[in-house]
Amino acid sequence: MELASARALKEELSAELDRIAAGEVTPLMEMMSATMDSRTKALAPYHLVPHGVALGVAVGSEIDDYRLALRIQVQSPASTSFTSYAVGLARNEADVRSIGLLTLGRDASAGMPPYCEEVRPIKPGYSIGHPIVGAGTIGALVEDQNGRHGILSNSHILAVAGLATKRDNILQPGALDGGREPANVVASLERFVSLERGRGGSNVVDAAYALLKNGVRLDPTYDGKPMQRVVPARELAENMNVWKLGRSTGKTRGKVSVVNCDNLQVRLGGVIYSFDDQLEVESDSPFSQEGDSGAVVLNDKDEGIGLLLTGSERGGSNGKGLTYANPLETVLKNLKLKPL
Repeated sequence: MELASARALKEELSAELDRIAAGEVTPLMEMMSATMDSRTKALAPYHLVPHGVALGVAVGSEIDDYRLALRIQVQSPASTSFTSYAVGLARNEADVRSIGLLTLGRDASAGMPPYCEEVRPIKPGYSIGHPIVGAGTIGALVEDQNGRHGILSNSHILAVAGLATKRDNILQPGALDGGREPANVVASLERFVSLERGRGGSNVVDAAYALLKNGVRLDPTYDGKPMQRVVPARELAENMNVWKLGRSTGKTRGKVSVVNCDNLQVRLGGVIYSFDDQLEVESDSPFSQEGDSGAVVLNDKDEGIGLLLTGSERGGSNGKGLTYANPLETVLKNLKLKPL
C-alpha cells in the first residue's frame, strides 16, 4: 500500500485503542468480545486494551511498498484479537512479528576492541557512561547553543535515566570497561530528556548531553568519515541501508524495516516506558547488543538518522533480534544540539 494509506490505517487503529481505553464500545471491542471467554469479557474495557502491541509502518524494497507493522510484545487474548482485527483491516498487507518486551539497563556483554577501550581523542562509537552505569556508546560529538562541545548518548547511559545530577562525571571508557574516577573523567552531565513513566506515557527520545572537560580532544568522525547531515524525520520512510559503530558489536550493517513505531514498551528497573515514533532496524546478523545503546545510526550516505535505544532478542526474519532507535533529528531538537 502507499505510505499515506499505511499511516492513516495506523492512526485509525491507534484512535480506536484510545476509545476502548476510555470505555467506549467500538467495532474492535465487539470483535474481541466475540472471540473471548466469559471470564475475559467480564473485565473492564481498559483491561481489554492490548497494551503489548506496537504499531508502525513497515518499509518494503519497492516504491509504495508499505504495510501495517504490528510488533507483539505481550501475548494475551486481547493482543491476539487485536492482531487479527488489524490484519483484516489491512487486507493482509501487514508485517506481524513477536518481539517480546524490550529492556534497558541490562548488563552489557563483553565489548569489542577497540570500541570498549580508552580512546583519545574522543570518538563516536566508543565506550562511555555515568560512573554507576556499566557502559554504553558515544553517539555523536555535538555543539550546543553556546558553542560548547560535548557528547551525545542515551539518558539511561549518561544520566541514569534521569536519576543523575547535573555536572555528574562521565567516564570514557565506561565503568564496565575499566573507566575510573578521576583518571577517565572526560565530561560532565549537562542536560537530559526526562522519561515519562507508565504504559500511557509517550516518550520519543532517550537522550542526554555531557559537556567535555577542558583539554579533552575530540574527533567527530565515524570510521574516519564525517556525518554528512541529519536526515529530516519526514524522509525516514524511504528504503534505507544503515550502519553504526557501537561499543559491543563494533561496525554493523542493516536496513530500516519500520518507521513511526508507536506504543513500543520498554522496561527499565521494573518500570515500563512507552515510546512512540521509533525506527526499527533489521540485519542479517545482530545489529546491536547490550552496550551499543547510544550509538548513532547512519545511512549509506553517512547521514545521521537515529540514536540507538535498545534491541529485541527475537523478531527478525532471520531469527535474530531487531533494533530500535529514536529519530536523530528529534533528539537534537530536544537537546538544542547540532553534530560537529
